[in-house]
Amino acid sequence: MDASKAIAVLTANPEADAEILFTDPSAKALPVVEIPTTAGTGSEVTQYAILTLHEKRTKSGIMQPVFAAVSFLDPKYMDTLSAKVTNNTAVDAMSHLVESYLSANANTVSEKIVAMGLSYWKECIPALKAREYTPEVREKLMLASTIGGVAIAQTSTSIPHALGYFLTYEKQIPHGRANGMVMQAYMELFGKDNQKVKEVLGYLGLETTEDMGQLMKDVLDISETFTAEDIAYYAKRSMENPKKLATFPEYGLEEKDILEVYRKSLL
Repeated sequence: MDASKAIAVLTANPEADAEILFTDPSAKALPVVEIPTTAGTGSEVTQYAILTLHEKRTKSGIMQPVFAAVSFLDPKYMDTLSAKVTNNTAVDAMSHLVESYLSANANTVSEKIVAMGLSYWKECIPALKAREYTPEVREKLMLASTIGGVAIAQTSTSIPHALGYFLTYEKQIPHGRANGMVMQAYMELFGKDNQKVKEVLGYLGLETTEDMGQLMKDVLDISETFTAEDIAYYAKRSMENPKKLATFPEYGLEEKDILEVYRKSLL
């Protein structure tokens, strides 16, 4: 879906090269129709398109806001997804919801949207743990994903996405799983008594950030190993994304803060 948005921009501007995607936010795009085949990205209802940039060894969004002219939601397209893909993408949707709620860009309306999405996601937790999905579960995961897309269309994503991009590029870890791996430590950046973190945990039926960490272990297949050199590189590179860092509302994040999130999550 993201590729189709980038193609829509390039096709509408045949005289331009690919740099237009990152230099001209007003460039026109052809209409796009989107049909999600995983319950994860929410791209069918966002203006974003994230591309892999090999020359920069990371991922980045195009500058043009491209909303789909039409989106079709049908969970039958997800019936044949493997358990691994189902759970990885489900965690991506959950991370959209959590990051939106905790973002500096959040507002009353976006928070209500997130609460609805998290309620659907909570109902799917037993199925995600068991790796068994009824049609009803598939539909709830799809709704949670789309609602998560609506939320981040208002607030954008936050720290887990910025940190997860390097895990995906350098270690080929699927995007949703990468976000889930840093989720507990991200939430702990807010401190033990942060009210909004408590609210997010409550919506998911959890009590502590440790419960979140255990949930991620239960629903994801995590086996990768990392070195101190790996996480030092990731932390340094993460500081190159000030827009994402600015979505953290508590204080100005420094490289040492990001390094600690990686350390707690990966070592």
